[in-house]
Amino acid sequence: MKPNIIPIFFATDDNYLDYLLVTLASLKDHASKNNHYDLYVLYDRISFSNRKRVKTFEQDNITIKFVNVGLRAMRLGNNLGIRDYYTKTTYFRLLLPTLFPKLDKILYLDCDIVILEDVANLYNIDIGDNLIGASPDYAVNSVDELAQYVENALDLPKIRYFNAGIIIMNLKKMRETYFEQRAINLINTMTFMVAQDQDILNVICKGHVQYFSWEWDAMPVGAEIKNPKLIHFNLIFKPWRMDGVLYEEHFWKYAKMAGVYDKITTKKGIITPEQNAKEWAELNNLKMGCLMEAKNFEYYRTNIEKSKRSEEDLWALQLQLQNID
Repeated sequence: MKPNIIPIFFATDDNYLDYLLVTLASLKDHASKNNHYDLYVLYDRISFSNRKRVKTFEQDNITIKFVNVGLRAMRLGNNLGIRDYYTKTTYFRLLLPTLFPKLDKILYLDCDIVILEDVANLYNIDIGDNLIGASPDYAVNSVDELAQYVENALDLPKIRYFNAGIIIMNLKKMRETYFEQRAINLINTMTFMVAQDQDILNVICKGHVQYFSWEWDAMPVGAEIKNPKLIHFNLIFKPWRMDGVLYEEHFWKYAKMAGVYDKITTKKGIITPEQNAKEWAELNNLKMGCLMEAKNFEYYRTNIEKSKRSEEDLWALQLQLQNID
């Protein structure tokens, strides 16, 4: 019997490589022999030695391919909002619909996660004709300042704003609705300074999202999710940056399995009160930024509407797409 093909995408660089390995260890630990997992790692710069480390996670039902999207990412332009630990790699997912014209449905996962159940069960969720399958952002629904930004600036109910780190993407429907061109148009119209490409995805996909439960995107902020299936170490709540992070025991379990426990703990060192205060200051700065942007709602709403009016002029570009897959 032919196994089910589960296409899964990641985006990373050398700085985040060790955390990707933790994610891969957890994915491999729950992979079913009835499925074949096609993993794609999007990158601009990753050393050859690090690529070899990632390839060690291959087995009979797991294949890993590296896709250099550096040149392709130039289409996104220079108006990309970057802050904190965000890099331009987070924008790579916006390119997937046209970059992989033979794939109709894929799973995109961030690298700061641990998987606790066969991820094929997430991929197999039926999202119909929606553009995206995602979970309402648990942090937004737990932190009032984030919620104010979403509801005032983006004009979205907080329960409808999804987290873009764990998403099912309907690439076929995205191609039919000129998703990449619309994303580029929005980027050229305005800058999103709070959640970057996640805000872009929420604006474009509004009304076309199939929501799944928080069990598939549990975050160490707010109330604990019982029996999580996937843990997303979002915002500052990362075990390699802080002590006492909720669900951290799962991260360290798979860090050991991935062979990076000693390296990560050595790099982390002992968290001093000063370091801990610095992390919380970063979150507080984000909260203050959200409140400021919430008051600047006219800028967001005016430019989002301007971008939508420009969509009337969109046409299907005859792109010479590289047949990567």
